[in-house]
Amino acid sequence: MPELFKNPCWQILYHLRDVLKINICVVAVDGQIMVAPDKERWGGRFLTDPHLRFDPPLGLDYFRMFRPYGRYLETVRRYDLSCFAAPIHWDTITVGHIILGPVILTQRVEPEIYRRMAETSGADLNLLLQEMNTIRTVSHLMINSILELIDCIMQNNIRLIQQAEQLIDADEKILGQILKMIVQMTGAESGSLMLADHNGEELTVKAATGYGYSSNIIGQKTKIGESLSGFVARDKKTLTLSPGKIDHRVAHFLKRKEIKHAVIEPIIKNQQIRGVLNLHTRNINNPIEKNLDLIHTASHLLAF
Repeated sequence: MPELFKNPCWQILYHLRDVLKINICVVAVDGQIMVAPDKERWGGRFLTDPHLRFDPPLGLDYFRMFRPYGRYLETVRRYDLSCFAAPIHWDTITVGHIILGPVILTQRVEPEIYRRMAETSGADLNLLLQEMNTIRTVSHLMINSILELIDCIMQNNIRLIQQAEQLIDADEKILGQILKMIVQMTGAESGSLMLADHNGEELTVKAATGYGYSSNIIGQKTKIGESLSGFVARDKKTLTLSPGKIDHRVAHFLKRKEIKHAVIEPIIKNQQIRGVLNLHTRNINNPIEKNLDLIHTASHLLAF
């Protein structure tokens, strides 16, 4: 059912791909590519360029290479690259798969090994090394978190399409999964996500994870301009906190002395504040602000 994949709610996968820096595509059960991989970035040429000998190409034959990976699917391909798949279900019928990868699991090998692999496969060595440099190295823990997030997005999209609703407010379960993924990727110890009301006057906690947070924080509100999050929402600029670097304008908001590094990031769409992302750590030797580029990109995903 190709009409299923024409719904604009699937566009969130493009934003997720930009945040993760991992290729994501969607293939229908009949082999049609419904959301194409990015051919120019993050190993996309392995999926599209025959010169890299990463056979078979995307399609029906491609799925014969996959094996069960918990609730999902995995294939370890040539050059020890892994791809993963999450099935898309319409009622009880599998109608397609969301493909994640290729990725390098755990650690890279030496260039000499890739040289021997290129000789064996007949691939262009320079092209192979160039493309390998675009691929992320990830852990099994990170892959599992990403697959859970993709599964949440898929279920939310199917529900929206079945109910013929507009994609107005993100599902809170998805927000929680996105937040957990951002905390893991940035090395933060804890984080929270607050969304602004339609008048841009108040922030409400929609998701929280890690040290210092309990379930009763969900739903708590703060006025724009009050607290660190409210200050960032009003200012619409990223705020970083670290030992010896405290903005005097917010010093009176600092309540948790154990926090050594923090990033408070505004979520903005069409120049309007949509929310605030808070990331923290108690580890003085873990400057999470070094991941600002990743955090900025994540805020764009949350603004979708």
